[in-house]
Order: sequence, then C-alpha cells, then structure tokens
Amino acid sequence: VSTYLGIYDASIYSVKKLYIRIFYGMHMAMKKLLVIGGVATLFKISALSTSLIIRRQLIRGYEGERITVNGTSPGPVLRLQKGVEAVITVVNEIYDAASSIHWHGMTQRGTPFSDGAIGFTQCPITNVMGSNTMVYKFTPEKSGTYWYHGHFGEQYPDGLVGAIVVSDTQEQLTLQNLDAAYDFDIDSFYFLAADYYAAPAHTLIGNYLSPASGGDEPMPDAFIVNGKRTNTLSVVADKTKIYRVRVVNAAAFSMFTITVDGMPLKIIEIDGDMVVPFSVSSFVVNAAQRVSFLLDFSQLNSTLQSSPAIWIRFTGIPDMYPTFTGDVQSELRGMKYHSSFTLPFVSYSLTIVNPYCRNCAE
Repeated sequence: VSTYLGIYDASIYSVKKLYIRIFYGMHMAMKKLLVIGGVATLFKISALSTSLIIRRQLIRGYEGERITVNGTSPGPVLRLQKGVEAVITVVNEIYDAASSIHWHGMTQRGTPFSDGAIGFTQCPITNVMGSNTMVYKFTPEKSGTYWYHGHFGEQYPDGLVGAIVVSDTQEQLTLQNLDAAYDFDIDSFYFLAADYYAAPAHTLIGNYLSPASGGDEPMPDAFIVNGKRTNTLSVVADKTKIYRVRVVNAAAFSMFTITVDGMPLKIIEIDGDMVVPFSVSSFVVNAAQRVSFLLDFSQLNSTLQSSPAIWIRFTGIPDMYPTFTGDVQSELRGMKYHSSFTLPFVSYSLTIVNPYCRNCAE
C-alpha cells in the first residue's frame, strides 16, 4: 500500500508517457509576501481576507463528482499570519446539501462561532441562493501547518479540504538559531495525503454501519497526494537549497509512513508546534496530523548524489485495513531537482499509471 513521490533531475530524465505540465511563476507563490534575507514572510497587515466557493462538480480523472473549493480539490492554500485576523467568506454552491468549514488546529479563543462545528457553534450554511454565505473571522495564535475541511455530513472525504499555513517571522529567526534555517517555504512543497474512495462518503458510512459490514472499515480505492490520482507528481527544486516540506494527513481513515530515499528528515514542527529540530529516517502521520521537515540535498547519501531520481514515499499502513489482501499499490512519483535551476518556475508533471485505480485512465 504505497504512494511514491520522486525527485529527478529534469536534464537527464525523460518521461516516456503522456504527461500534463502546469507552470506557476514564482511571482504567484510570492504574492502578498515580502522577502527578508532570503526568507519569505507576509507583509504586516491588520487583516487577511479571502473568499472560498464550494461546489460539487466533476473533476477529470475521478469517477463521479468531488467537492471543490474555488474549483479545485484540495482547495487553495490559505496563507495567514500569526496575530492577524483572518476574514474568510465561504459561499456554499453545493447544489444538493448544506455545508460548513472547520479550521483544524485553530484555537478559536474568543471566536467560537467560527469553528464550523454544525449543531454546536453554528447552523449549516444553506445552499439557498441569497442565504448561502457565512463570514468566518478568527485570529491564529500560533504559526505552523494546519488545514481546513468540510464539517457537515461526510463532505471532507469527498474533497472539501485544503492546507493552512500560518507564518511568523519570530519562528524563522528561532529556527535559524537552532541550525534549522531554510531557503524556501512554498506551496509546491505542501503535500496533502489522503485516501480516495470512488463511492460518495455517505454511502460508505451507510454500508459501514450496516450489520453486513461486520465492522470492517471500507478499503480505499487509491491514495492521493494533493488530489492527484496519478502515478507521477513532480516538483522542480534546486538541490543547492533547503526546502521546508509540510505534510498534512487529510485522509478519512488511512495512516502513512513518510520516508525520503537516502536522506534524513529533520523535523521542525508537529501539529502547529515548533519543536527542537531532530532527524529521523521516517515518521508516521495519522488522520488530521501535520508535520514539517527540511529537505536538504547536502544530506543526500553519497551513493545517490549522481542518481537521476530519489523518492519521497507515502506508504499506507496495511494493518489498518481488515480486508487488505496485499496487492494494493498506488504510486505517486515526481519531485525533480536540478543543480542549476533557481526556481523561476514550479512545475508539475502528471502521468496516470495506477494499477489499483478503477477507470483511472485520463
């Protein structure tokens, strides 16, 4: 039960299969950001405002419909700032259901009615035009990695998820003093890992709760990273730089073991708490957990220094699945490095080759 994310040198590796490449200029990643001493930080402003429109729609490569945020699943990364109020307008355009959004990890001290918990802190956001909008206001108390997800029914396994990054200049200075400084903290190195179910989540819940299930949780149809049901996910990087990698387990059920071939992982943050940096060969993330680690190519095993590819691996833990038969494998590959590439662009190369995805051809 494995998902792979690889790193290759684009100059010597050629993908032989059909792929889709999407380019993002660095200026897009740096929008609303200020660069101080090579570290990106948000401008000091009194409030950060944005709008999220949620819909149920078809997405290429998936069976049935997914719930999207501003047209994508996962939704856009929300970049917030510690101590600065976030004002987020959520518009529910799901044609057949109410909705809400929970901001996972936000303490909501003083703002309990922005927590998104249906029946506890708010009524559902109706889908009736004219009354289908809610404005959430809250102030992040800590920097770190968080996420948002649907909190009405079973909407988040159907795609209503996205990452939240809370920035703080003091955190960056502290990490520098702990010998854990990094060069880049950008969207292309944020990975939301999840399990994918082709059937709508509400039908899975019904089956699971029926006596016929015997209490066995449903097996996922595939693993996905950043919403991609693909064999290949690639990200351009400069191997002379250090990257902060943020991992969110946005799964409904699955746990993942994270490893990088030939490289230690220096952990710097767990669930929104900065930690004294320590290095491990792997770590496990359960549903809703978040971890930040540093990707430092200078630490790459000498035997792999000239290799055209290394891999970040998201490996599912099969013991969680009562019906696991040992033949499930979902691969996600990609993450390129290039010794002379200084990141004017970030690109994704996607290739669908997934032996366990049903009707996965694109």
